[in-house]
Amino acid sequence: MQTGATATEQVVEGIQAGVSYYLTKPFEPEVLLSLIQAASRDAADVDALQAEVRTYQSMLELVEQSDFSFRTLAQAHALAAFLSAFSPDPERVVLGLLEMLLNAVEHGNVEITYEEKTRLVAEGTWEQEVLWRLALPENADKKVHVHYEKTPHEILLSITDEGQGFDWARYLDLSLERANHSHGRGIAMSKMLSFHEILYLGCGNQVVCKVNLARDEEVES
Repeated sequence: MQTGATATEQVVEGIQAGVSYYLTKPFEPEVLLSLIQAASRDAADVDALQAEVRTYQSMLELVEQSDFSFRTLAQAHALAAFLSAFSPDPERVVLGLLEMLLNAVEHGNVEITYEEKTRLVAEGTWEQEVLWRLALPENADKKVHVHYEKTPHEILLSITDEGQGFDWARYLDLSLERANHSHGRGIAMSKMLSFHEILYLGCGNQVVCKVNLARDEEVES
């Protein structure tokens, strides 16, 4: 959405209506191209994930508890599709869950900073950098651990990486200063649209995401 609206409430309203990226006036042509590239990439990911989700749904109703571990971005995509199929609204949950799993790899285990990701996305080398860092000796054995638990009323997804943690508080709510960035809104959007509650623990290397099981219950903003 290209807009002159800059109030936080207006941005929140746009995201709730389905806007993923904002371009506030005035803007530079490079910013426009960067956002279009990011939106195109995300749209392709969403289509692939949602198709994958539908293949799992009928098999998972009996699972009450399970543990998983993974290392790579590709494994994060596959696990997000698989685990979201446990929820009443998987196409909503899968986007937020993927964000949390990718964060655990890129910002957790391989410790890519926000500023580094901004540069890497602009260069189109983000995935290559993650793969390179995963292969470094200090990261070769690092995994992300995911615990799934289903109760009569909710699904709890606990995601723990082996990194040093990060300052999650600054990303939990939408920030107008990052509105034109090619990334940085995923946690806030996950909180608004995918989960009923997100709780970070300790230094930020563990996050618990809650999904209510009542099908007619809306996500609380």
